[in-house]
Amino acid sequence: ISPDKPELIMDIDSRTGNWPDGVYEETCTQEAWLAAWKPADWNHLRIRCTGGDLPTIETWVNDLKVCRLNLATTTHPGFDHEKAREVTLPTGSIALQVHGGKNWAEGARVYWKDIRVRRLE
Repeated sequence: ISPDKPELIMDIDSRTGNWPDGVYEETCTQEAWLAAWKPADWNHLRIRCTGGDLPTIETWVNDLKVCRLNLATTTHPGFDHEKAREVTLPTGSIALQVHGGKNWAEGARVYWKDIRVRRLE
């Protein structure tokens, strides 16, 4: 999200239009998300992944819980529970990704800092 675009509006992703209910849970309103996001400053993101062979992934932006995805119960039409069980391991790599979209300018950059990972007991 660019600080140069204060008029930014979150759009519904057209790719999700035919998804059934229950793919993931949005845990806040669009207005709350936009109020929490700091477009001209650093934002604090927290991601918690808990559970067994098909974990639950929860995401917060500046202490506002924005999303919860339970891989054991997701209804995403293309999600293969058995294949996911084969590749979901308790250890491995962590990747960070930005989903660009139409508001993401060519050549735009994202910066990460102070990344910490800890095991939940």
